[in-house]
This record gives sequence, structure tokens and C-alpha cells, in this order.
Amino acid sequence: MAVLKRDAYGLGAVTIAQTLRACGVKAFAVDNAAEGIVLRTHGISEPILIIDGDIPDNASIAIDYNLIPGIAQDQLLKAYQDAALERRREVRIWLVYNVGFNRSGYKDLGEFAQFVTSVKNCSHLIADGIYAHLTNSNGDSKISWEQIKKFKDAVECAESILGRRIQTSLFASHGLVRWAKKFPTDWVRPGILLYGEDAFQDELIEEEALVAIGSLRPAIRLRTRIIHLLRFDKEEGVGYGQHHQARPGQCLATLSIGFGSGYPFISKDLNAIVHGKVVPVFGDIGMDAMQIDVTDVPDVQLYDWVTLIGKESGVRISVKELARRARTTPYQLLAGLKCERIYL
Repeated sequence: MAVLKRDAYGLGAVTIAQTLRACGVKAFAVDNAAEGIVLRTHGISEPILIIDGDIPDNASIAIDYNLIPGIAQDQLLKAYQDAALERRREVRIWLVYNVGFNRSGYKDLGEFAQFVTSVKNCSHLIADGIYAHLTNSNGDSKISWEQIKKFKDAVECAESILGRRIQTSLFASHGLVRWAKKFPTDWVRPGILLYGEDAFQDELIEEEALVAIGSLRPAIRLRTRIIHLLRFDKEEGVGYGQHHQARPGQCLATLSIGFGSGYPFISKDLNAIVHGKVVPVFGDIGMDAMQIDVTDVPDVQLYDWVTLIGKESGVRISVKELARRARTTPYQLLAGLKCERIYL
């Protein structure tokens, strides 16, 4: 079940969904009904689960577009029961359990049992599955194992009340690499992992998981062009306020990208790749332009390509590395990119 919420982390949900279904992906997950409708109107017929942002107002349209709601509380449950009853059709739903994420869902097993009983009494709803979100799957394993145990208890509780087996899903990108074999579920929910990227805290991760991540092929590349080269023969100020000083003999390349395109605003410690050589970002990031120091790249030319994310001549800048240096997360970085997309 590929997670394509927020336009597939800003990478283009429709194109990616079409590509993944051609590769055999059997289901998708989105953040809200609107995202699911976009996929449906572009021909995606596989099951689509709404995993986070559903509200009662959307129950009717979600049913009309054959979307599967993840239901965490009674008010949303009633809205779907009423909409299904009005349409005289049975609607499949998934249950949400709170193992500690504390954004939605019952975390008290007794309250959850009462909720499942309410679900069972809904004449036009069929509980097809149950899912939860882990809080520390990219880090502390002790916390995750405690939450896995809570999820196991919730599944057993739901199946006991419903009198039948239901589908399960617990692991997203990081959890599936670490624990999917030890605690099998029916569905895993890869998101950022689909693109060969991760947000692991490497020092807390098992060697086996790191090896598995290292075997993935990164699929994201961010490139731009040099639009000006400036060579300095004396010390001069650069940029708004001239807060940064170019030194004699330094060569700066201006790039046609800035924070308006989603590149990080914090420029300290950021790098780029030119002709296979890692070079530092220089000065402040502008809205539509930035600069890099290409003094040590003697063959650099105007309009050369520059890699900001990706691999070139054996050198790589990963999404995680750029996010770490920019003091953000890989998810924020990807979701904020607003650049022309080219799919290869």
C-alpha cells in the first residue's frame, strides 16, 4: 500500500500512482478524500485508504468515489453509516487504533472495544482492517516494540468482537525495513522509502536495516543551471546587505533556484555538486537565486548543470543529508519543493 499523501510528498501523486500500479502495487493511501478523488479521476482503480485527514462532511463523496475511510471515532463512524444507508450500499472501512501517536484513535483498549462494538452494529459498514502509526520507527526500538504489542492486542480485541479475521497494517517506511518479518501484517505502507530515501537516526538502527536501506536506488534528483559566473579580484560584499564577503581570487556561480522553489533557506553548511566535485553554498539563499563557490572547479562554465540532490560521478547528496544540514526533515524538504518535474 503505497502512501501518496500530500501529492506523494510533493513529487506528483498521479504520475507516481500510475507508475506504481504498473509495477504491481495493489493499493494506495492518501491523507484525505480530495487526494483520493484526484487519483480516481486519473484512472486509479485500486483500493485507496484515507489514513489521516477525513471528516464527517466528506463521507458521502468518499463513498461515491469508492474510497476507504480510516475511522478513529464515533462521530465519523455515524457519518459513514448514515451516508451508506442513504445509498443503500455496504461500505468497507478500516479502524484506527492509537498505540501512542496520540493524534487520533482510542488508546484505551476498553474504549476501543466499545468502539468496535459500535462498528459491528452498523448495518451498512464492514470493518475490513485496522491500522496504527508508530512514533519512533526510525529510532528507539524499545518504544516501537511496546507499540507493536499494543497493536497486536488491539487486533485480537477487534477480531474477537467482530468474530472474524481482519486485515492489518502497522509499518510504514522505517518500520517495514526493521520489523515486518518479525511481526507480519497484511499491508505495509511505504512512503519516502519508495524513492530510495529515509529519515533513519542511523546511530539507533540495526546493521541489517542499514544494509537494506543502502541497497535501495535513490530516485530523486534536484538539478539547476549556472546562470552567471563572477570572479573577484578584490574583497567585495555579496547579496542583500552585503553580509557576506567574497575574497580575492574567488569564483561564485549563481544558480537559478531559491527558497521560492523550496530549496532550504538556511544556507550554512549546504553543498552542491559541480562536475563531480562537492562545493559549498555561498551566502544567503534568495527567493529565485543562490550562489555556490566554484573556485576549485577550474573547468566550470556558464549554464553548466549543478546537482543539489542526487548522485553525480560517484558523489551523492541525499535528501536526508540536505535536510539534516538545513535543520529540517526529509518530509518537509520534499513537500516544499516547487520545481519542474521530469520523470525518467
